[in-house]
Amino acid sequence: MAGKAVAKKRLHGLVNTSPRPVLAGRAKIGEKGLSKKGKEIPTKIDYIKFVDGEQNKIQAVHDILGEKPTEFIAVLPSDDPDDFWWLSYRRWKASGLVCHGNGETAIVEESGEEIACPCQFAEGDNAECKPSGSLKVIIPNLPSIGVFQIDTRAESSTQNIQYAIEMIGKITGGHYMGIPLRVYIEPFKGKQGISWCWKVDIMDTPGRVVMAAVEQTRDHMSQLIPPELLQIDESRPEPEALPAAGEGARPEPEHNVSTEVNGLKKLIWERAKELGWTVAKAKAEWESGPGQQDNDFAIQMEAEKLLAKIEDEIAADEQIPFGDDSGD
Repeated sequence: MAGKAVAKKRLHGLVNTSPRPVLAGRAKIGEKGLSKKGKEIPTKIDYIKFVDGEQNKIQAVHDILGEKPTEFIAVLPSDDPDDFWWLSYRRWKASGLVCHGNGETAIVEESGEEIACPCQFAEGDNAECKPSGSLKVIIPNLPSIGVFQIDTRAESSTQNIQYAIEMIGKITGGHYMGIPLRVYIEPFKGKQGISWCWKVDIMDTPGRVVMAAVEQTRDHMSQLIPPELLQIDESRPEPEALPAAGEGARPEPEHNVSTEVNGLKKLIWERAKELGWTVAKAKAEWESGPGQQDNDFAIQMEAEKLLAKIEDEIAADEQIPFGDDSGD
C-alpha cells in the first residue's frame, strides 16, 4: 500500500542558508612577473585580464570579450552596496589576509582580536596596510550568473568606484541592480611612469537612468499594492488653491542644489590651486563644463565630474605603480 504523501520540510530563517553568489573569476590589471634575479614581482599590464582562483587566465571569457579588453559592460548584483562593494584597510602577507579594518578598529583574521585602525603598518609610502576596494559585478555578455571581482589598492581606482556608486545611488534614489554600467580602465602618468586605474560609469544619460529606475520601482510596487488602490478617485474634491506669495504663504526655501553647486565651486578652486592651475585655467575648465549647463542639476553633475578630474590628477602623483593587487 502506498504511503501517504508528506510535504517536504524547508529551512527558514537560518543565517547559513543565505544565498551566496558564485565567484566566477577576477578582473585584474596586473600580474606576477619575474625580476632579473628571478624573484616573483607584480607587473602592470595595459588591459583587463580575467583569471580564476589559481590566477590562470580564463580563456573562455577572453574568447567573448577579446584577448586584451580595456572595458566591458556589467550590472550590479544587488540594490545594497554592501553586497557588491567592500572598502576597508587590509594588510596582506604571502599566506593571505592578515587583518582588515574600517579606519577605527580592525580584526586580526587568525585570532579574531580587535585592534586599533589604522595602525603602524599603514604608515609610510610603502605601507603594508592600505585602503583596498573589492567590487563584484555580473557580466551579462557571459553565460554565467556568477560574479567577477575587481580588487584594487590604488587610491585613484577606489575613489573612482566610490564616486560612481554614490552618484548612481543619488541619481536613482538608491536603485543599483540591473543598471547597465561601463567598467573600463584609463591610463594616467604617475611618478613612476604610466599606470592604469579602474573607472565605472553609466551607459546612458542620467535622465534616462532615472526614468528606468522609476519604471522598475513602479512595476514592483504594482505587484505589492492592490490595483484598486492605485486608481485615482475622481469623486474626491479638488484641493484648495494655495495662497499666492504675499498673501500669508511661507516663502519657498532656497534650492539645495544651488547651495551644493556653490560649495563644489569653492572646493574646485581650492583643489585646482593645490594642483598648480592658474586662475585662468580653472575658469576655462569651469566655463567649458559646468558653465555650459542651463540648470542647477546639470551644473552640479558637471561640477562633480570636474572635481573628480582634478582629484585624479592630484592622486596621480601619489599613485602606486600597479593598478591593483596583482598578487591576490
